[in-house]
Amino acid sequence: MGFVDFGCIASFEPETLTGFVAILDALFSRDLERWRTAVTDIGILKAGALFTTGELYEHMRWFWAPVLEPEVTFTPDLAAEMVRRNAQTSGAGGEINRHCDIPPGMVFLTRINFGLSGLLGALGARGPWRGIIQEYTHDHAPCTPLGERAAAVCGDGWVWLATGLTSRPCYALQG
Repeated sequence: MGFVDFGCIASFEPETLTGFVAILDALFSRDLERWRTAVTDIGILKAGALFTTGELYEHMRWFWAPVLEPEVTFTPDLAAEMVRRNAQTSGAGGEINRHCDIPPGMVFLTRINFGLSGLLGALGARGPWRGIIQEYTHDHAPCTPLGERAAAVCGDGWVWLATGLTSRPCYALQG
C-alpha cells in the first residue's frame, strides 16, 4: 500500500526533532512531569497553564495513544477521539486547547497523524507502532518483517530523516 501527498513537504529543524523525541521519551517512561515540560518547551502547551499535569495528560494523551503501548489496534473510535480532543472548543477540553499552540512542524504532523489514523482505524490495523517510531527516533532494530526487509536490502542506516540523523533514503523496496 502506498500513500502519496502531492505538494506536502516539510523539514524540521534539529531542535524541533529533539523536542519531539523528548516528548516521546517522557511518554515511553511514563514520566508525566517530564512530558509536561517537553510539551511546554516545544510550544504545544503555553507556559503557566493552570491545569494539573493529570488533567492535561488525560486530555492530550489521545494524540499519542498509538505509541503509548507496545502494540495498539487502530479503531474508528480511536481515530475519532484523537480528532475530537484536538478540535474541542467547549468544556474542560476546550479550555485546555485554548492554552495550547501549534509549534513549527506540528500542523504537518497532525495532518499526517489524523489522516493515517482514520485510514488505519478503518482497516483495524494492529501493530507495534511504538517500536516503529523508535526505529526512527532511537535507531532501534526493525520490529516488523517489512522493517527487517528494508534493513536487509539497504544495510546500516536504512532509517533516515531529512535532517540526516542516520544516512540516506533507500528506495530498494519500491518494486
